[in-house]
Amino acid sequence: MPRKKTLNRSLRVLPLDHAEMQAGMLVNALNAPDRPGSAEVLQILALCQQLDELRKEAPASYPKEATEAIWTFMHKRDSLLKAVNEIVGRFQFTAALVGGIAAWERYSVQWSAAIPPGGEARMNPETDLIVIPAISAIRLVFDMLADGTLHRVRHCTCGKWFFARTNKKQTCDDSCRSRKFRHSEYMRKNRKQPGAQLALKRKRKKRKARL
Repeated sequence: MPRKKTLNRSLRVLPLDHAEMQAGMLVNALNAPDRPGSAEVLQILALCQQLDELRKEAPASYPKEATEAIWTFMHKRDSLLKAVNEIVGRFQFTAALVGGIAAWERYSVQWSAAIPPGGEARMNPETDLIVIPAISAIRLVFDMLADGTLHRVRHCTCGKWFFARTNKKQTCDDSCRSRKFRHSEYMRKNRKQPGAQLALKRKRKKRKARL
């Protein structure tokens, strides 16, 4: 007799769904620039996105003698990591020992960040969304970088941050997408005008003259 499947599909969470939940909390914090520590969150996000992009330059393997390309890659990576860690070093952390409830459970250490006054989680009155503390947003940036989903957190032309569920998504909603399309069409038609073509040729000549 075949065994029945007992898997509860409602409990299954796809990696992209998990990333979207993480990004939802992160985006709320990014779209609340008046919060304490918001500048540090934006700085770390930018640096971590550069680290994510730098993976394209990472060597598949390391030879016995490092090449110039490898040294360049390592220098960029180390500079970005140093900048990230310098910013994180501005936050204060406390440690707590937990665990040991059952005989088989190991003890572990949990690190918590000290939340400055005014930096606690709160409800945004304009959007009715919960805005998490800056250090919690930074942790989400790190988690998404480790999971390979940080590139889906993007900045829309309207100024809002959003999560791109598909790689092609470049705007936060349909209205911004239509506005961007109209602007692209306008620029494309404008470039066909004789005056625009002449100005473009002049710019190219100036660039060549500088070289």
